[in-house]
Amino acid sequence: MKCRTSAVKRLCVWLGCLLVVCPVLSRSFIHPGVLHTKERMKQIRALVKEKNEDAYASYLLLEKHPCAQADYKMEGPFDTISRDGKFAYTKSKMERDFSAVYLNALMWGITGNEAHARKSAEVLAAYARVLKRIPDTNDAPLLAGLEGFKIVYALELLKHTWRKMPEDDYKDALRMFTKIFLPVLDTFYDRNPYTNGNWGTIVTKTYMAAAIHLDDRNMYEKARAFYLDGRDNGTLAHYIDGETGQIQESGRDQSHCMLGIGAMATVCELAWQQGDDLYSAKNNRLLKGYEYVARYNLGYDVPFVKWTDITGKYCDWNEVSDKARGRYMYVFEIAYNHYVNRMGLPMPFTKQVLEQLRPEGYDRDQPGFGTLLFNEGAVGRKFVHPGGLHTLADLERMKMMVAQGQHPWAESWVELQKDPWAQSTFEPRPMMNMGNSRQKASADAHAAYLNAIRWYVSGDEAYARCAVNICNAWSETVNQIPKARQDQGLLGIPISEFAMAAEVLRVCPLWKKDDFERFKDMMVEYLYPVSHEFLQTHGGGNVDYCWTNWDACNMVALVAIGVLCDRPDIYREGIEYFKHGLGNGSIGNAVPYLHRMEDGTVLGQWQESGRDQEHAMLGVGFLGTFCQIAWNQGDDLFAYDHNRLLAGAEYVARHNQMRGVPFTYYNNSQGLNNRWPSINGLGRLEDRPVWEMIYNHYEVLKGIPAPYSKRMAELLRPEHGSKDHFGYGSLTFSLRPSNYPLLPTPEVPVGLRTEISIGQIRVDWEPSAGYFANGYIVQRSEAGRSEFKDIAVYKEKVTNWFIDTHIEEGKTYEYRVAAVNKTGTSRFSECVRATAISEGEWPQEWAYGEIGDVVGGKVAYADVQEGTFRLECREGFMGNGVENTPFIYRKIKGDFSFSCRVNAIKGNVSECGLMAKETLAGGGNAVTMTLGHFGRRFARMGWSVKGEKKRHFAIGNTYTWVPAWFKLVRVGRVFYAYESTDGVNWFYVHSTRMDMPVEIYVGMIGSFREGKGGNYVVLDHISID
Repeated sequence: MKCRTSAVKRLCVWLGCLLVVCPVLSRSFIHPGVLHTKERMKQIRALVKEKNEDAYASYLLLEKHPCAQADYKMEGPFDTISRDGKFAYTKSKMERDFSAVYLNALMWGITGNEAHARKSAEVLAAYARVLKRIPDTNDAPLLAGLEGFKIVYALELLKHTWRKMPEDDYKDALRMFTKIFLPVLDTFYDRNPYTNGNWGTIVTKTYMAAAIHLDDRNMYEKARAFYLDGRDNGTLAHYIDGETGQIQESGRDQSHCMLGIGAMATVCELAWQQGDDLYSAKNNRLLKGYEYVARYNLGYDVPFVKWTDITGKYCDWNEVSDKARGRYMYVFEIAYNHYVNRMGLPMPFTKQVLEQLRPEGYDRDQPGFGTLLFNEGAVGRKFVHPGGLHTLADLERMKMMVAQGQHPWAESWVELQKDPWAQSTFEPRPMMNMGNSRQKASADAHAAYLNAIRWYVSGDEAYARCAVNICNAWSETVNQIPKARQDQGLLGIPISEFAMAAEVLRVCPLWKKDDFERFKDMMVEYLYPVSHEFLQTHGGGNVDYCWTNWDACNMVALVAIGVLCDRPDIYREGIEYFKHGLGNGSIGNAVPYLHRMEDGTVLGQWQESGRDQEHAMLGVGFLGTFCQIAWNQGDDLFAYDHNRLLAGAEYVARHNQMRGVPFTYYNNSQGLNNRWPSINGLGRLEDRPVWEMIYNHYEVLKGIPAPYSKRMAELLRPEHGSKDHFGYGSLTFSLRPSNYPLLPTPEVPVGLRTEISIGQIRVDWEPSAGYFANGYIVQRSEAGRSEFKDIAVYKEKVTNWFIDTHIEEGKTYEYRVAAVNKTGTSRFSECVRATAISEGEWPQEWAYGEIGDVVGGKVAYADVQEGTFRLECREGFMGNGVENTPFIYRKIKGDFSFSCRVNAIKGNVSECGLMAKETLAGGGNAVTMTLGHFGRRFARMGWSVKGEKKRHFAIGNTYTWVPAWFKLVRVGRVFYAYESTDGVNWFYVHSTRMDMPVEIYVGMIGSFREGKGGNYVVLDHISID
């Protein structure tokens, strides 16, 4: 049997120049969360109430079980319990007693009858007072695992759902478990492997359950690691063959195989309810094990190889054992529920077993009653209509508040009426293949939604007819599953938008039933498969390769289609992906790290925050929309995992208000190497009207503070529209009136300073105090003239810097800045002066040369910013086997540390940065640290070896934007490369061993594509030690 191990290493780096924080790397545990959460228990109660076929039949078995009775008569307690040896007489009796603990707690959770809660607590308390030990006999780990699980399940459910649980009884029972049962489990882990695999699986299920109940992350990780790859027969790596599904105990008998895989499924279900997917581990290996066992026990042949187990004791089985063949244990529903009901994977042999076995009962050593407890496929759902992005109550509120002229609804209504997509004259442009232009499809979906809103609020049927016409045109035209030329995953945007628009429009009497049905058929037959397929396969790429917003738009499509078309299966598919999906749209991956701030608040680092801010806000909007749809159907995913979405939204909002955020190193299969929050798009608020939805849900509706989201909503109020979001949230999501304009006039900006470089003057200032500004006005005058004119007007953009490139050498300029918002404009700041620098002579130690063929290369220098060079070139390209570049260099002997800042790039520049080279001629050994390449954002260390045509690279931060700092360090024959955002905090990129002379050429290069001139890079802060 092959054993594959994996290790996930996380390097946590935070920007000391921004904040001192403590990153929180793990989620909190969900309670109750040992097998069943409150949400899942609610669904189980619904199955019982509705008397849902097999699920109800399973409940009747539970209800009638002798150990599930509220008047159960204890057979103990005993001061010593054992399955074997001197005290074996206690085995059956104490097993029944602990089953009563478990089953009565379960009955309490389902029925709400306190008599069951009292009985469960009574038995626990009795044993807690009397039980002293579990002797160290052969079967001690089995006892501690099998009975301990029942105890932990009951403690978890009673503690978190029964308010009348006596505190002393709970503490005594918990002490009994931790002092008597838990040490036996730890002892098993500490010993060398000596048992068949079912022992390890049973120990692990109870250890993981205890970890959850005790909120012990270290225990949880220990159990998780053991389950996957521990050195024991009872681990996924060693219990199930990854190719055939053969079980380590297949040659022993069938009962123990079922016992083992049942315990493994319990481990996976425990983890799943905590947002951790172990079911899919090692390519769904547990599924293969189940299918192997089911197939053989159904009477089919299975492959078998003689097994060499971990202990070396159980290696003499030459064929699969027929002992207990066909005698099924109640362990199949739990796995079938996950793989088939949740994930849509086939389990044909397990299905055949269940057709014989249902309804599942209880056999003492497993959770049992799986047809009730693990049967999400039977969960019925009646959808609220309209209930996509808005309910009928939401629509009525909009209508009433606009009619009354209430703020901010009235202002947002005015904005909506200006939108060109909100006009009744809009003409749709349907396509048979929506993938030909997702942008045109999205525009039509927006128009359908906005016209539907205008109709409902105003009562003007012209808008309803327009919206109906758009939807009918598309449903009459689309005749295929869309295929995009590129970015197939982003088709989820128009698909979700059409579903949400139609859900509003469904209440319109002008939309004929046949047309509405045809539209729904289009959504299910042609459009649903796009989003379903993408979330399943991600285009055939790695599951973590795609960004959060790609997953999220398709997740919105699933829940929106599910609601519109009354398809609980499609809706549930989206909900499960949000909770447990493998891709970056699931909430745990969208917000991979939590950071606890000094004031105790928690910010959630967004998956795309190291990429750019436009996409970070895009993802917040999509997942907010997803949660809003779920909320309107009674599922509170806003609150899921302790309001994790809010933590992520607050992080993104704070960062884009220029307040600074912590950051933990982030990487995925793209090789991102994100080491800091991106400045690309930072502070640009204008295209992401998503904040009213977040703020109104958390702070207005629930009273949960959301200060940064609140401020974003205030800065944008009244929200306008957007190409990727419906927008107008001040109309559609506001829950209470507010004064308008809401914010005071912003404070005067202070702290103006300038930075002079060749061809540019950069002006920076402190964000306006209080963060009330939603934009700035930058003015300039020639010094002494007081003729100030606007040179930049930031609207819904709070970036606190401006780069002036329209300057003349030698002239002195004065700059001033005012802050603006929708209330007014502040006074202008105090002025700051700067003189455009003139070019000067180079320092003598520097020289200019050209390697290979270079056209139009020239250099300028200014003695500012610790030395500034501008390297200009019309053409001079570096690539594999091609080395044409202008080179500003100097000779250096021995070890050195050489750094500079790339401050500006203009024109057709494909690469720029540092180079160390043994010769000025083409070829020869060379090392580089540069920025450019794809999207001109990849920081890379490169090296080339004499005689090789290939240039080698090691990737740094792939979303690096200017200004960017690079450093090359030589220590003997080893060259090291680093990158930084500030020249103070450096991040290691790579190192390579390279043979070079003691004295080499070190300097700055650029790679320029053919152009008409004007291609240049500016490099400064040049330092050589």
